[in-house]
Amino acid sequence: MNISNKWPIPVRAVVLLGLVFLGLIGNYLKYPIFLNIDFLFGSIFAMLALQVFGLGSGVAVGAITAVVTYFLWNHPYAIVIMTFEVVVVGLLMRRKNIGMVLADAIYWLVIGMPLVYVFYHGVMKASVDSTTITMTKQAVNGVANALLARLLFSGYALGTGSARIAYRDLIYNLLSFFALYPALILLMVSSHDEFKKTDLEIRKNLVHETQLVRHRIKVWSRNRIHKISHLAELAAAHTPAQMQPRLAQAHESDLDFLRIGLVDSAANTTAYSPLLDELGRPNIGKNFADRPFIPRLKESLQPMLSEVVLGRIGVPKPIVAVLAPVVKANEYDGYVAGILSLNEITDFLEKIAQSRTMLFTLLDSNGNVILTNHENQKVMEPFARSNGTLLRLDDAISQWMPKLPPNTPQSERWKASSYLVDSPIGGLSEWRLILEQPVLPFQKMLFARYTRMLALVFILIFASLALAELLSRKAVATMDELTLFTKKLPEELSKGSEPVWPQSGVTEHHTLIKRFKEMATLLSRQFSANRELTTSLEKRVEERTAELIASEEKFRLLINNSHDIIYTLNPEGVFTFVSPAWTSHLGHPLEEVVGHSIAKFIHPDDLAICTAALNELFSTGQLQTNIEYRVRHTDESWRCHSCSAVPIKDKAGKVIGGEGIAKDVTVQKKLEDAVRQLAFYDTLTKLPNRRLLNDRLGQVMAASKRASSYAALMFLDLDNFKPLNDTHGHDVGDLLLIEVAQRLTDSVREMDTVARFGGDEFVVLLGDLGHTEPAARAGVVAEKIRASLSRPYLLSVGQAGTPSKVVEHHCSASIGVVVFVNHDLSQEDVLKWADDAMYEAKEAGRNSIRFHGGPPATA
Repeated sequence: MNISNKWPIPVRAVVLLGLVFLGLIGNYLKYPIFLNIDFLFGSIFAMLALQVFGLGSGVAVGAITAVVTYFLWNHPYAIVIMTFEVVVVGLLMRRKNIGMVLADAIYWLVIGMPLVYVFYHGVMKASVDSTTITMTKQAVNGVANALLARLLFSGYALGTGSARIAYRDLIYNLLSFFALYPALILLMVSSHDEFKKTDLEIRKNLVHETQLVRHRIKVWSRNRIHKISHLAELAAAHTPAQMQPRLAQAHESDLDFLRIGLVDSAANTTAYSPLLDELGRPNIGKNFADRPFIPRLKESLQPMLSEVVLGRIGVPKPIVAVLAPVVKANEYDGYVAGILSLNEITDFLEKIAQSRTMLFTLLDSNGNVILTNHENQKVMEPFARSNGTLLRLDDAISQWMPKLPPNTPQSERWKASSYLVDSPIGGLSEWRLILEQPVLPFQKMLFARYTRMLALVFILIFASLALAELLSRKAVATMDELTLFTKKLPEELSKGSEPVWPQSGVTEHHTLIKRFKEMATLLSRQFSANRELTTSLEKRVEERTAELIASEEKFRLLINNSHDIIYTLNPEGVFTFVSPAWTSHLGHPLEEVVGHSIAKFIHPDDLAICTAALNELFSTGQLQTNIEYRVRHTDESWRCHSCSAVPIKDKAGKVIGGEGIAKDVTVQKKLEDAVRQLAFYDTLTKLPNRRLLNDRLGQVMAASKRASSYAALMFLDLDNFKPLNDTHGHDVGDLLLIEVAQRLTDSVREMDTVARFGGDEFVVLLGDLGHTEPAARAGVVAEKIRASLSRPYLLSVGQAGTPSKVVEHHCSASIGVVVFVNHDLSQEDVLKWADDAMYEAKEAGRNSIRFHGGPPATA
């Protein structure tokens, strides 16, 4: 219908241009729901133009307003899809006499969604998940806009009287609107909020992991710097010959040093460990005057971490070093260099990267790569990214957005982006650590979830359209039914029969029917009063009889079909009635239960609980609730029941029996046990996990404070675990961890706690060490553990259908111990001190024990 024909040409032009302008604004002011998936509103005004001006103008407005999507989404295909939408909807409305909302739903189901799939996945090579969510979103967006456009047009037409709107069409659209739009608004708001929550979670985890890695590298580098600085201080007072054995001792005692050398002020090596490189050439007498870090070392006279350089001792390879200047009389006199092995740091970073799907890069002061798991970055080369934009999100976190090729959906750009934290490392900020969290895993998770939600909304659209069709037909049918009914009303009244009036949920219909009923009542009141009274009495008798029959039948159905067991007992505890649910739950035929004592079926350990509850019920007449006990099944298994019982009293108020309802809670009990096991115990070793450890540590600390009794906590890390995983796989590594857990448990008292802290780290908590010599007692246990873990491991490896083989593995542990008593300490302090002591044990050569805050214990 073209209602604009009555308007003057200037008015038509202004309205048409206004719809174009509003359509452009509607597409530009998009509502982002998640990851560049936006709801647009421009097609509302294209559909209005279709209704007001006709097919040609509607298509023109749709095509012009869709141009905005080229700049929003970086491709022209949405213009084709949105223009085609107006064409198809207009043709269906004109030729097939189909309503606009239904026509738009048909377009998206039959044409629009397949077009999106072809353009996005086939032409632009977008991923299936991106294509699916875009396809579903555009369909929901299109139908919602068509519905709103139809309601706006109907409101204008009714308000101005410029067009007739079918009553059924109006009801149809209103019902669809109030079914669809609340769900759509909730989806848009909840998905937008969930994306913000996910974004915040990514940032929080990234900052936390960065702090963890920085602390680990800081502790690791600080210990290396401390050793090299100590050697530099000795070198200021000793000759190179005197320094040679000290360098050798420091080198051999620390696996994190590849080699250590003393260099004089002329940059010549004067002492070195080892004396010969792997090619058999001497290391003393070599000159390193061209090293870039020497000027900075002379200027600062402070220990530092070096740039990554190409080593010139042995086979040339990239190296980094810890450097400490030799200072005599406040003047530079050479330096001590410790060439670092980064295996420990690399392993630590790779564990975090694998668990969090992160990328890491360690850079030197020149921006060259020291360590990385980037596939496209190389060691000793400058860290460089592809074309893109680095967005600063806050003080700590940035986001890398790669540049997209032409005609690529914006959602693909988010998939390739990543959050990152760039932080300094070293006392002089010599190194930089970059941790990156790719968006891809989170986007896949969100896209899968949002696709399901949008699919549900799309299904809701068709369900609401079908329901609206049904209800609108029913509403209009009432008017037709009332017309036919009024023709027969005089005949019905003359016969004295009570007319069956039509019913309607529409207020106007109800009022109209009510007026007809009042009129009929006035006409028939005189000659039908007696007849109505008789009919009313008969009806009441019938209703009461039907109610009694229905009540008795409901009670019988309730007893026979109840999933719970309903029973009655006499005061001697003998069953007088049991519902059929007993047989379905426990297998006993009812004739083997009724007339027998409840004690015959109750678990012996639970009989006292049941007897006490029955005595209380029969003696006091008080309700008994939540009685839990086990009942024997015919297969000799035991089922858990939860029961409530009420007294049965005679007219005098005397308790003559009891009635109870029992519910089978076996599955709930098993689920509760399983949840408790998952919450507090490690699934592999069955040891307490961190949560349970923290709880027990708090109990031990509180007990220590109350009784002034000593306690101790040990932090253990396996020294040779990674090679086993690398050689034989994680299944064999799991077998080793299970064996370690068993040996630890066998080495301590039953009152003590052994927990798995994560990976190959374990914690042992010793309580009640008494008041004297607690360190010695803790040391005895630690030595027992160390010796036990050092014994060879024979691990049986095999798969189904193949003979097993035995893998012999030698492994040891580095153990850090903290002894505490009556301290106002936090659990974090105790765990950190034990962790620091464990790293001291690692640095001492591993397979050793160190106490925090005291001299090393004898290993």
